[in-house]
Amino acid sequence: MNHKCEDTEALLSGYLDGELTQGDRQRVEVIMEDCQDCAKTFEEMKKLRGEIGGIEYEHMTEGERLKAAKDPVAETGASLGQVLVIGGFIIFYGSLIYFSLKEMLSSPDTPMLMKIGLPAIFLGFGVLLTSVIIDRIKASKTDPYKDVEI
Repeated sequence: MNHKCEDTEALLSGYLDGELTQGDRQRVEVIMEDCQDCAKTFEEMKKLRGEIGGIEYEHMTEGERLKAAKDPVAETGASLGQVLVIGGFIIFYGSLIYFSLKEMLSSPDTPMLMKIGLPAIFLGFGVLLTSVIIDRIKASKTDPYKDVEI
């Protein structure tokens, strides 16, 4: 890839700060794979930032500090909240189905296929919806683009 190392230094700084768009981040990654000088400059900048991290923290805005400090209590609370919402949804959904179908299932006039089919449909819908919610939660935790700002 053709580039000027002097122009790439500004991108490297933005890359370290997490301020680049997804396209610029990918461009920097490709440049560092191809150019040993830029990769070395990046490692030096990264090392220097680590050494003066305490000083840099003092000059951060409040939003940057919040982003830099990942609070384990908040992350645990978010995970617990997700579990409670899903559990509450399952309990509510199950109760709603039970009370909706209770009279219909106990009636001798209801055909057998309806007694089997309707609960199966509701159960299948609940399983599918729950699995989609769980998959979305897992995907959001491993999404490589979640920090991309437009």
